[in-house]
Amino acid sequence: MFSEGHYYSKLGWRRSLDRLFEGHVLKDASGLVTVSEPWAQILEERHAPPVCVIRNGYDTKDFENLEAPPEQAPGRLQLFYGGSLYGGLRDPKLLFEALELLGEEAASIDINFFVGTACQNVVNGIAERYKFKAKLQALPLIAHKESLKEQQRSDVLLLIEADLDTTEGVLAAKVFEYFAARRRIVILGGRQDSVASKAVLNKQAGAHPLSAAELAETLREWGSLKREGRLGRLPASVSEGFSREEQVRKLEGFLSARLGAH
Repeated sequence: MFSEGHYYSKLGWRRSLDRLFEGHVLKDASGLVTVSEPWAQILEERHAPPVCVIRNGYDTKDFENLEAPPEQAPGRLQLFYGGSLYGGLRDPKLLFEALELLGEEAASIDINFFVGTACQNVVNGIAERYKFKAKLQALPLIAHKESLKEQQRSDVLLLIEADLDTTEGVLAAKVFEYFAARRRIVILGGRQDSVASKAVLNKQAGAHPLSAAELAETLREWGSLKREGRLGRLPASVSEGFSREEQVRKLEGFLSARLGAH
């Protein structure tokens, strides 16, 4: 969508022009495809062609040759984040507030941010405002395959969303890999009614805390389970419906229906 993207910032005549251009481009389409229901609703309200929601999904082949995650053993709680923070637009401060509330209990938590150089400075700059005992590392970006391995080795995978009204329909591609890794997901920021939040909570795959106190309690519970060696992987059902093979089958059905309509 030209004029409804979550980072779109143009106003007045430019937004009107972009909407006209969008309408001109899409008016002759036989069907439209987008990645979430809120965006599908916008397209349906604005344009005539039928709309189908197809997720980005995860590629099962990416996980075929990965080492099986080791059996859970007592140890430190491992948190993972990989990707960009968009100059701080995706803000992890709630995590650091929660770690500060945990006090000495946070000393058994490791947090690894695999981000670019600029984002390393953002992470460290935000973290410096808080006092916590957890071990924090802001590290360089790693290759996709290595990122998948790190996700499998970790206990908690962080999904950080921008606090914008326009993020309801945002469903980052990484969340599907998180589901495939079958590790617990924590969403930081963003809307409580977002597609990402609903997906994680409906699958009982993690938490979207409203406050630092709520997040601290969640980390306390999972940290205790990890120290006891009882923080296992999530059931395989959390990844059902999110593979690209499943999305392609849905897309094939939509395309066949549109071809049959002509």
